[in-house]
Amino acid sequence: MKKLLLCLLAAALFGLVPCAEAAYPDRPIQLVIPYKPGGGNDITARIIADALSDILPQPVVINNLDGGGGRIGQSHVLKAKPDGYTLLWEHHNMSIHGATGSVDYTYKDFELIMAGVVSPVAIVVRKDFPVKTMDEAVEYIKQNPKKVRWPVSFSGFTHFGYLALNNATGNKLDAKLMLSPGDKDRVVSLMGGNSDIACGGLSAFAPYVKSGDLRMLAIMSEKRSSRAPETPTLKELGYNASLEYMYSLFAPKGTPKEICDTLADAFTKALAKPSVQELLSNNYCDILAKTGADAQKIWSDYFEHLKKMAQDSNMVKKKK
Repeated sequence: MKKLLLCLLAAALFGLVPCAEAAYPDRPIQLVIPYKPGGGNDITARIIADALSDILPQPVVINNLDGGGGRIGQSHVLKAKPDGYTLLWEHHNMSIHGATGSVDYTYKDFELIMAGVVSPVAIVVRKDFPVKTMDEAVEYIKQNPKKVRWPVSFSGFTHFGYLALNNATGNKLDAKLMLSPGDKDRVVSLMGGNSDIACGGLSAFAPYVKSGDLRMLAIMSEKRSSRAPETPTLKELGYNASLEYMYSLFAPKGTPKEICDTLADAFTKALAKPSVQELLSNNYCDILAKTGADAQKIWSDYFEHLKKMAQDSNMVKKKK
C-alpha cells in the first residue's frame, strides 16, 4: 500500500497524473473598454468591477484600449482566447460598425453574456445658442444650412444620433458635422464656443447643464429620464427618433457555457447591490441586467433598427 502511494505521489510530481482543472476564475479577468477613460463605458464598468471584488475570487481589471471608434478594443476581444479571461464591455457602437459594414463582424460574433446598463442620449446646445426648444433648434438648422456646427464621431454613435433626428425631419437638416471622438471632447467644444449643438451621453452633459454652461433640449430615449424628468423625449415632440447607450458584456465566441453562466451570475449579483444601483443612478444610468434570450432579443431588435437607419442614410459601405 505504501509503495502504491509513493508511486502515485511520484507520478503527480513528475506530471504523469493530470491535476484537477482549477475552478474558473483562477487568475485576474481583463475587462476591455474600447474607449478612453472617463466615458460612460468606462464609468459603468469600473463601478461594476469594484462590486465584483467580493463576488468573484479573482479581480476584474479594466483595460482601456481606445482607437478606431471602439474597433481596436473590439478586435482585441474578438481574437482573444475563449477562456473567460478577456471580456468586452461595449454599447451599440459595435452594432453601428456592423450595420454600416465598416467591420467584418457584428455582435453575433461574440458571446453575449448580459445587456447590463442603459443610459440616455441627450441633445444639448451651448448656453448662448439662440434657441430654447428642440423645435426651434430644428428650424434654425433648416434656415442656416452648413452653418450650425454639430460635433460627432463619424460613422459612430453620435453620428447616428444626428442621422436619426435628420431622418425624422424628412432629411431636411444640413448641419456642419465636425469630428469629435468623445463626449468630453464635445463638452469642451461646446463650452469653448467651437460648436453649437451636440448629442451624447446624458451623464457627460448633466453637470454642465446643471451649472448653466449647456442647455438640454431633448432626450433620445423611448421614455423620459428619471434624473431629468422635465426634459421631453424626441418622440414626445413628434420626431420619430430614438437612441440610447446599452452597456453590455461580451466574451469571445466559443467561451464555454459554464464560464458564461458564471459571469452572468456574478454581474447580476453586482448590479443587484444597492450601492451599485445608487452609483449608476448618480451617473444617469438604469439597470437592465438581462441575460440569455432576453438579452439576445434586445440586441437583435436594436441591430435591425440601426441597420435600417444605416440603409436609409446611405451609410452602408459597398463591398469591393
